[in-house]
Amino acid sequence: IFLLGAVCAERYEIVCEYMWRYRYVLGVSAVSSILLMLGSYYYVMDVWHYTVLEAIYTVHQMSPMGVLYTGLG
Repeated sequence: IFLLGAVCAERYEIVCEYMWRYRYVLGVSAVSSILLMLGSYYYVMDVWHYTVLEAIYTVHQMSPMGVLYTGLG
């Protein structure tokens, strides 16, 4: 993800045009990833009885939703 940020910085104008063109898709993707993260937090706290800290460590760092959230957020 950090290397992608460096590439985007090098091609800033192109990336801005791309993001403007696909702004609605990016917005929906960002909101969807947030909802997936929240749902995952509530799931592990309710079903697995994790504490808030355990849920944060488990969901954010060890799940595909965490990767999506980090990449889109």
